[in-house]
Amino acid sequence: MTTRSNKAAKHTAPLVLMSLILGTAEASLPDGYKIAVEFDQHIEGVAPEMLDWWWNNIRTEQRFIDWNPEQHIAFELVEPPANPDSLDLAVGTVQNISEYLGGFTIDTQVTWAEPYNTGAGDYQLVAEIEFQRLQDISIPGNGWLVYDYQPDEDLTGTDVHATLLLPEVASIAFPGIKNTLTEHLRSDLTRTSEFLPDLFQQEFIETELESRGTYRVEKNGFWLRTVIDS
Repeated sequence: MTTRSNKAAKHTAPLVLMSLILGTAEASLPDGYKIAVEFDQHIEGVAPEMLDWWWNNIRTEQRFIDWNPEQHIAFELVEPPANPDSLDLAVGTVQNISEYLGGFTIDTQVTWAEPYNTGAGDYQLVAEIEFQRLQDISIPGNGWLVYDYQPDEDLTGTDVHATLLLPEVASIAFPGIKNTLTEHLRSDLTRTSEFLPDLFQQEFIETELESRGTYRVEKNGFWLRTVIDS
């Protein structure tokens, strides 16, 4: 059962992530959080809208494993996205995942949380990460991952800024997890370029939009969010 202290730390985490993104360093980390990772990653050939769609449409174990077969082991959709055909993040989606990272099988429950960077033209994924079997020995028990992303200057890909905050217990239970997770997240992001453009075209542009009848999609290098009925 989650303790009162754990709940307080959990609610603090997004505020800490915001301070990290703004560059105010690790001095403001709450008690129990000792791992903070930031990195930038470019994804060639993938539009921000494709990532928006993908977060709502992983959905099956086969898709999850095919995404990164060397490290993705299992996937269970606990709470499905409310509207998977939308390009808005389905807040409240919950998934249990198993990954093989750095010699360890790591089981987590991942929940899409409310984005806090919601200005015009901003794209953001906020994920709360609960480490299974560590809840009762960790205060705080959960990690947080934020992807902020935008089209690159040439409109040929997406630039992602990743921020990861993990509880101290994660580094004790899984030695070397900081470096392992950084490389794993980089791999997950870059691998989307291998399948996501075609999948997005087939399942969203052709299948979903055609099912709505006549339509026009404005495009400026990439598909934009707005679908305008003609």
